[in-house]
Formats: sequence, C-alpha cells, structure tokens
Amino acid sequence: EDVRIQKEEWPAMKSSTPFGHLPMLQVNGRQLAESLAIQRYAARVSGLYPADALDACRVDSAVAAWNDVVAVILQWKFAPDEEAKAAKFEQ
Repeated sequence: EDVRIQKEEWPAMKSSTPFGHLPMLQVNGRQLAESLAIQRYAARVSGLYPADALDACRVDSAVAAWNDVVAVILQWKFAPDEEAKAAKFEQ
C-alpha cells in the first residue's frame, strides 16, 4: 500500500520513523529507512540486483557516482546568489 504523508501529519509521525525522517518503507511490519538501502532492497527482491559481488559493486559504484552528480546540481540550484552559483558551476 502506498501511503503518502501530508505535511501537517508529519510532526506527529516523525518520532515513530527510523532516524526521524523519510523515506521509509514498511515490509511485513518492519520499517526500512534510507533511500539507497530501500532501493537496494527493492532491486534484490525483484531480481534486479546482481548476485555476484563484483557486479553488485559496479552497480553500487554507478549509483554512488550518480548521487555525487545530483548533489552538485542541487548545491548549484539552491546556491544563495549568482556568484555562488558561478563558483559551483566552475567546480
């Protein structure tokens, strides 16, 4: 079941979530936390995550590299001013 949390519901729920934040996936009454852990779990149970440790490492490396790119883009997007954006762009 897909449950979406409304902003006004969050304060009352926060203390009941792992690490006090979202996302969270509940499976068979167990709470799973952290985006990458949830993604890896979903890939494993669906048969999309490699069983071979070296292949799994290559997948994890690609995901980590992508997260690095996204982090830089978000830093640029939310930079406080144009000068800060230009400095991030140069990186």
